[in-house]
Amino acid sequence: MKLSETPAFTQETKILLVNHRTLVSAGLRCLLEKIADLEIIGETTLGPKTPNVVAAKKPDLVLIHLSVSAYDEVALAKRILDRIPAVPVIILTINTSAEYLLQMLHSGVRGVLCQRSTSSELELAVMTVKKGQFFLTPALPKEVEDACRAFLKQGKFPLEQLTTRQTTILKLIAEGRNTKEIADKLKLSAKTVEFHRARLMERLAIRDVPGLVRYAIRAGVIQV
Repeated sequence: MKLSETPAFTQETKILLVNHRTLVSAGLRCLLEKIADLEIIGETTLGPKTPNVVAAKKPDLVLIHLSVSAYDEVALAKRILDRIPAVPVIILTINTSAEYLLQMLHSGVRGVLCQRSTSSELELAVMTVKKGQFFLTPALPKEVEDACRAFLKQGKFPLEQLTTRQTTILKLIAEGRNTKEIADKLKLSAKTVEFHRARLMERLAIRDVPGLVRYAIRAGVIQV
């Protein structure tokens, strides 16, 4: 995946809205119509045919409103970008977990807004992406924003940034081992294990041990 910036637009930007809720779409349209040099060229519903519609409309930018749906949203975003690799995508999502947003960014999404984002942030997101830059809403939890920015800077998922020792401790935590058991197995002090665990939580933007276990399972660190 290339994380280099895309060229800035040089003329009126044609934007396509992708939504599954009419009222939300109407609200977004109203806000977008107030932004200068922006033309809404259409709206489409969220579903399996969305990538084909996007390809046919040939927008300069796509804004997708995402929430709980029957479709794999990460896969859908990737399919859109695969059809038109140069099209920047901004998502408005209720899911602000680090793992989810990192997957979205990895698929090629350029901007992230959440339900708590303001109308001014929507305009800023459009303007930022128009310049070929990434936009992350300030409404994200700090640890999630840090994880996303680290990914954009390094082009690696948090799991790929862990040391061998940290990955080993993550695996043992996910297997249900407590601090003493991990310390005994690795011949480390309990304080050292606790330090590594704290670093794991910081780097993965996860706040508790159950969260580490869920992450390890989803990331394939352990098999269940």
